[in-house]
Amino acid sequence: MPERPRRGRWVLVLVLVAGLSACSGILGFEEPQHPADSGAPPTAADAETPPVDAPAQPEGDGPPEASDAPVTAFDGATAPDAPFGTDDASVPDAVVVAIVDASIADAAVPVIPDAAMDARLPDAPLAPPPDARPIPDAPLVCPPDCPPCTTIADCAPNEFCDVAGGHICKPKLTDGTSCPVGANEQCLHGHCITEGSISLCCDAGCTQGCKSCLASRTGASDGRCANVVGGMDPKGSCPALECRTGVCDGNGACGLSLDGAPCETGGSCCTGVCVQERSDPANCGMCAQICPVGGGETCASGVCGAADWALWRMPNATADTAKGAPNPMSYHDNHDKTVTDLVTNLMWMQDVTGPVTIDMASTICPGRIAGGYVDWRLPTLIELMSIVDENVIRATDPPPTINTTAFPNTIVGTYLTATAVATSPGSTWAINFANGGTMPVNSGSFYIRCVR
Repeated sequence: MPERPRRGRWVLVLVLVAGLSACSGILGFEEPQHPADSGAPPTAADAETPPVDAPAQPEGDGPPEASDAPVTAFDGATAPDAPFGTDDASVPDAVVVAIVDASIADAAVPVIPDAAMDARLPDAPLAPPPDARPIPDAPLVCPPDCPPCTTIADCAPNEFCDVAGGHICKPKLTDGTSCPVGANEQCLHGHCITEGSISLCCDAGCTQGCKSCLASRTGASDGRCANVVGGMDPKGSCPALECRTGVCDGNGACGLSLDGAPCETGGSCCTGVCVQERSDPANCGMCAQICPVGGGETCASGVCGAADWALWRMPNATADTAKGAPNPMSYHDNHDKTVTDLVTNLMWMQDVTGPVTIDMASTICPGRIAGGYVDWRLPTLIELMSIVDENVIRATDPPPTINTTAFPNTIVGTYLTATAVATSPGSTWAINFANGGTMPVNSGSFYIRCVR
């Protein structure tokens, strides 16, 4: 085929370039900068033209017809003089154009995909919806708003009026939460307990000495009133008395010494009380062993039975113990105007009363107070005989016949007992401490020494 005139080809090139430039302006594409304008050497990217979408495929089964028009490449270096007064500087150095025999007017307008358009938009944060509420820095105490108040009567049942916090109703404090001293109305269960330097809400008043609301004292949860751990006495409610441990027992009470433990002043401990188990009819020989009422029985040397000589361990004189007698005389001064016989475990008053008549004798001891005890009574014959000192009698020392170290200021005279004379109705046994002898009496005045 004969070669087409080159002038016609330049006309097509110029028209197509002009059309593409116009489309680029309409669609917002930037016009590529000519290397001559920037002063940088041309690159392959500078020479490329924007891609043009292919025209829509017409309906039909066959492939599109290919154009038989040749593809011509032009180079600014070999291009002829620009026709129609154009300048080579306005034409790119290298342009590849596909010329199709179809009419230029029928060419499809390039379509830019949505993704490409979105890529050109600047990034921007999404605006919140118009009804969105700002997120508060901290949750409200009583959402949505805490109601105002003047007194607790203005608040709901489980709220209190926080005057210091701005006169607003707030939920009551739960157990174990710190509370102002004495602010019971702020606690859910109405108890703001102060223990030492700590004040907190508790589920109960917890005022007992061996109970606490602090976990460090009970091992339970803070705010729960529970028993103090055994061995502690945080409130100082357990004094160290005889037959008592001086600390809490772990069951909510002050600890007691074990039953049967020896008393400091003689005898044994029974449920926290020191008793003379050798003579106490309610704890005879052991705690809670009670002698039968009636029948003339009593507790002698820890055994319930008739009050006769055979039941008693009598203190032995020095001469007797030297020969092997088992019970040397021994006393403990309690320094409270009482003395304890360590052989019989009887406790005696050191002071004496009298003289009094036989009719009055039975009323002298009951109700008297000595050594902190009130269960004093008139002694039996065998009990009073147990303190007669055989050492004085045998040594012919001057009376009274009693250990004057244990019983100072004893009056020499006859002392009455509670034992009746079985063979002489209306008569009572008495002991003369001038010589240690016994005698029945039915009249006259006598001295009284109380025992328990």
